[in-house]
Amino acid sequence: MTSGNRYRHGGELLAYEYLDRVVKDGIDAAELTAAGDVSPDLFEYPGRLMPNPVFLDAAGSLLLGRQLENIYDLLVSLPRRRFAGRAEYGRVLGLSDFQLEIVERAPREQPPLLARADLYRTETGFALLEMNVGSSLGGFQCAEINRALASHPSLAEFIEEKQLSWVDTADRLIGTALAVHARRIGPAATVALVDWPDTFPLHQTRIEVMARLCRRSGVEAFTCHLGELTEDAGGLSYRGRKVDVVYRFYLLEYVTSAADVALLQPLLRAVDRGAVTLLAPMDSDIYGYKDGLALLSEMVHGEDLDDRERDSVAALVPWTRRLRSSIDDPAGATVDTLRFAIGQQSELMLKPISLHGGEGIVAGWTVDADHWRRCLEDSLDGPYILQQRVHPVAEPVLVKQAIGQMYCNWGVFLTPAPTADASAYSGCLIRASADPDVDVIAFGTGALLGSCMTGP
Repeated sequence: MTSGNRYRHGGELLAYEYLDRVVKDGIDAAELTAAGDVSPDLFEYPGRLMPNPVFLDAAGSLLLGRQLENIYDLLVSLPRRRFAGRAEYGRVLGLSDFQLEIVERAPREQPPLLARADLYRTETGFALLEMNVGSSLGGFQCAEINRALASHPSLAEFIEEKQLSWVDTADRLIGTALAVHARRIGPAATVALVDWPDTFPLHQTRIEVMARLCRRSGVEAFTCHLGELTEDAGGLSYRGRKVDVVYRFYLLEYVTSAADVALLQPLLRAVDRGAVTLLAPMDSDIYGYKDGLALLSEMVHGEDLDDRERDSVAALVPWTRRLRSSIDDPAGATVDTLRFAIGQQSELMLKPISLHGGEGIVAGWTVDADHWRRCLEDSLDGPYILQQRVHPVAEPVLVKQAIGQMYCNWGVFLTPAPTADASAYSGCLIRASADPDVDVIAFGTGALLGSCMTGP
């Protein structure tokens, strides 16, 4: 029995056992989410929370974390395995000269593991849709969803009885930053949670949530934008306060001009001098481009991977290819891309390699044939991939006072494993839709937000 089947058996049994009790007791879904709907740390999600968590057994989370860490290691190895370095890889990805300049300033060693893998659970296990790499990861409040749900007596009792637990995702993320700083420089006193000047007004309230979570864990943290940092003899400061760690929420894609490059220089000089730690380093973003998964999907049939790497790719990565005039199909035959993609329209997705949150994605099964053909023709040989459609299985979810079903995107966070016998698994954000044919399960497309608990 595969790990996916073990989870489907054990996790769903837990979910149905819990929901059967809730239904028997006549508890309404709104009652279970009441604490979360008024939590200041979940201010974005009132009325959008799942009333119950999903469940994953400890063995399943351990295996998934290790497989995903293998995928991450492969993604960050692509510039040296397949290209002449980060600059050539960046050009293949379509980075501008301004962005390449910033990428080349990043340290040469592998960036610390900070990622969120978005997966569907299928009949045979998990399938990886994309890997978001860097520190600007949405959904870091997933542990707060668990805390809010666990404040209801029904779930609190179930957690104690079944010995359930969860990982504090925000604590793992900021803990990684502190560990990197301690290893390179020394103990950190302050963490600046930094966004871009243009986007900071839009994101400040959300970033303030991270600052509160940091302070709750005993870390002195504050929010600001990049233009508010001052370069001085000691490195960087913010309104007279020395900055040890810059935890960035801005993206490489924001760098579009010489002025943007200049804006980054004080921070990069402080990093170069060893006065400040930047997490994640600016090259991290390129390892989350979807082109990387296409390369791994191609490599799984070659000799570039060892058995452990090949097993992880084969287990998790669906057939994915860069959109070129000809490609090899899932059977390995070289085919004309347009003819193949038109014939397989209902089982393919067209994705831009660098956008986020479902932006720019075209799911073949949601559009008519003419629209699909036009999208393919307009995108051919551009920064796009084709990916095989993944069919998620349904998860049990309380709907009002009855057990219903929803289809979930599992956003599994990854940070360095805390011990040798642990894995990179660092919590999970669930996005859920009642529509089995939805193109993208995302908060922006109306999904509910949920969380995951793990069993013994």
